[in-house]
Amino acid sequence: GACFIKLGQYRDAASAYEHIMSEHPDFKPGFNLIMCYYAMKDAEKMRRAFIRLLNITSGVDEEKYQITTDDKNEAAHLEAISSDSLRALERQRKTLAERSIVQAAKMIAPYIEDRNFSAGFDWCVNQVKQSPYGELASDLEIHKALTYLKEHSFEPAIKILKNLEKKDSNVRSQSNNNLSFIYFLQQKNAEASTFASKALQADKYNPCALVNKGNTVAFEYVSH
Repeated sequence: GACFIKLGQYRDAASAYEHIMSEHPDFKPGFNLIMCYYAMKDAEKMRRAFIRLLNITSGVDEEKYQITTDDKNEAAHLEAISSDSLRALERQRKTLAERSIVQAAKMIAPYIEDRNFSAGFDWCVNQVKQSPYGELASDLEIHKALTYLKEHSFEPAIKILKNLEKKDSNVRSQSNNNLSFIYFLQQKNAEASTFASKALQADKYNPCALVNKGNTVAFEYVSH
């Protein structure tokens, strides 16, 4: 499959990856198959391959590492296996799964719905929400907002980011940080400062939020 991609023979590459996915489905060949369909501009096959990617299990059971008892021996055992080599392999596989799904969605979203990237992202987000990887939906929403920003469409981006304010701390920090940047570009320094502070409340180590907060302070200082 990789050789055929190098040669630009995407149909033959797709056939190779289809065979792998039918025999032993995994994230790397699943992502490569989507990439082949992307190169072939086949929207329907991109959608089908993306759903197949979402159906692959990562095989990682986070609950088995949670301490749910006061038994000191069990707690010591769980602490030991939570940082062993097998756990490290599980983390790598989970990272591979998440990266493959998010990158695949970013790649195909602008092309699967008559070149309407918003509708394409909505389709991808809905599919992800129905899968075992539902927590990745917020990442795709943020990327959709950033795509709007690249097109200088601020209002749709602001609407999406504000809808993410009730998510977990990492998502809140990212969304508020992006809102801060948008308002800074619009020279609305008070709003930019407020959302930079909210981003830091959610994650005080967010470097981008620290930069945005610093920019708002500098802007206020210069203005006076």
